[in-house]
Amino acid sequence: MIRSIEIRFSENCIDYLTGPKLHGVLFKVMDKSYADYVHRCNLKPFSQYALKRKEGSVWRINFLDDASFENIGLPILSDDFKSIRLGHIDHDVAICDKRITDELSYDDIIDSQFGGFAEGKLHIGFVTPAAFRTKNRYEIMPVLRLIIQSIAIKWNQFSNISHIYYDELSEGAEYAVNMTDIDIKSKKFYVDGKKLSGFVGSVDYSMRSSQEADMLALILRYGEFTGVGIKTPLGMGAVKCAIM
Repeated sequence: MIRSIEIRFSENCIDYLTGPKLHGVLFKVMDKSYADYVHRCNLKPFSQYALKRKEGSVWRINFLDDASFENIGLPILSDDFKSIRLGHIDHDVAICDKRITDELSYDDIIDSQFGGFAEGKLHIGFVTPAAFRTKNRYEIMPVLRLIIQSIAIKWNQFSNISHIYYDELSEGAEYAVNMTDIDIKSKKFYVDGKKLSGFVGSVDYSMRSSQEADMLALILRYGEFTGVGIKTPLGMGAVKCAIM
């Protein structure tokens, strides 16, 4: 199962740059054996990010399998988890609300996104800074092939129901979609004092009805839970997608 938890704070002292510190909070709620397991994983079974809103801050945590939800999500949802403490804030930040916002199976994603796709417009919004690591360098542009690859690798790791051949999908997507608008800007992200360059903004595509368009819709729906690119467990690469 895939699940998401949304946590709200009345204070707006938490934003996307707090992601690495919030990652540390998640490890504090895990027991040692599961924390050791997650440290060894090349692909982490969760993503998370925080955003500052006018009425306060919002922290979203996405769990890609049952084990991550049971070992991280359930302790967070317990009544004992009432506030968080972060190094750059000199007081506990109280939680004013927390709830499960999504709960669906991998079959649910397939059933809702695959089959009968009509021509339309695809919108990808990059909510927190995104970047990719490819061929020993960083890419800070929304390259569709890299977006597809980063999401499909996690699908293949955690879904256990089907395999997505992302190289073939990327080639097919070149014929199924056409970029119609792009509005992005660079934005910095910091991990352990190291500055990383990324981008935020949006990209629009027109999509022709095809199997590749169906698969792309499926991938991008899943991408709302995985994030795209590097450092998604630390708060980078959050996306929101819409098909119109």
